[in-house]
Amino acid sequence: MGEYLRLHLTSGATMMTLLRMKNMESALPVGRFMRVHRSYIVNLSHITGYARGRVYLDNGEYAPLSVNYRDAFIGYVGSIHPTQK
Repeated sequence: MGEYLRLHLTSGATMMTLLRMKNMESALPVGRFMRVHRSYIVNLSHITGYARGRVYLDNGEYAPLSVNYRDAFIGYVGSIHPTQK
């Protein structure tokens, strides 16, 4: 979609805006949103799980988890849910 972004709101509505993904990423609050793919930023409070290269959201949708962003995402998940020994 070029420099157009489609925003999916918690109300279920969608909006289109003319903005670069990088600019949107820097405008969002750190710690509440995370980029998981070159074309996807997710609200961390709406994640229900992840598996097989997908981040699942509480609305039943999913976003792809790309190799370039996987380590940061896994690090975030590990900091929230540390492995117990």
